[in-house]
Amino acid sequence: MTTSSSAKPAVLNGESTVNLSRSRRTIYRFFRHRVAVIGTVIMLLIILFVSLGTLFYSEADSNWADSGLRLQAPGEQFPLGSDTIGRSILPRLIYGGQISILIGLTSVLVSVVVGTVVGVASGYFGGIVDSLLMRLTEAMLSIPRLLLLLVMAKYFSGKIPTQEILGRSFSGSVIVIVVILGLTSWMALARIMRSAVLSIRETEYVLAAHALGATHRRIIIAHVLPNTLAPVIVAATLGVASAILSEAYISFLGVGVQPPTATWGNMLDGSRQFIDDAPWLWIFPGAMIVLTVMSINFVGDGLRDALDPRSDKKV
Repeated sequence: MTTSSSAKPAVLNGESTVNLSRSRRTIYRFFRHRVAVIGTVIMLLIILFVSLGTLFYSEADSNWADSGLRLQAPGEQFPLGSDTIGRSILPRLIYGGQISILIGLTSVLVSVVVGTVVGVASGYFGGIVDSLLMRLTEAMLSIPRLLLLLVMAKYFSGKIPTQEILGRSFSGSVIVIVVILGLTSWMALARIMRSAVLSIRETEYVLAAHALGATHRRIIIAHVLPNTLAPVIVAATLGVASAILSEAYISFLGVGVQPPTATWGNMLDGSRQFIDDAPWLWIFPGAMIVLTVMSINFVGDGLRDALDPRSDKKV
């Protein structure tokens, strides 16, 4: 008696993906996702730009100003032009990109920690803990995030002095923005984590761990968290893009990161009155924001498909 299979597994270098390890299958699925690969390449180029650019320009170059050279068009002296007070756009684009990406990464770290703790506690313990934490989450979701960002950024603006960290000057508003973005963006991840934990806590291995007398802490660390990494990674990746955009919003409105620290967002703030007369003021930082957010979203889409074990379709 012979059997036949209608579905053929994908083959990588002559080896069926069924026989690959889980990590290799994930990597294989990610690199089959052409859009994700394009996003990865763009993101690497941006990181190289803001990193290697410091070899040619110092932070002092990004803050050096000469009002007699204001609004100079791109040329030999200013490759990307100068801004409204005579600062070169190129070094500010480099150092501003470092801060924008740093804000995105650190604020997402805050939101991931808060969202994971709330989601895991709510899904694992249930009952009154679940009710209280989910009502808090829903209350936070009911507040318009942009409005909350504007109010909190305006209130805390200027209350923290400029900090010197690793030879770099950071205005206190950077810390304020990171904390505000982190504490206003954890709710979606918390709900995702709660749903994942609700299904995991009923699995046989978790029930067996309970029967063997394992503590809640050990079960959460050894069994629950490792099986919820996929949604955390995807949400964190997409959250970086959202945080960069949110920082750009409030900096463009003048209540975000304050001088002397440059970000792509506050570089756009000075371009509003010169959209037609000096388009280089908004084209270059705007293009960097668009490319960064677009590439991160592409990578996030690829990770979502790669980390889904049911995703073996061609993309």
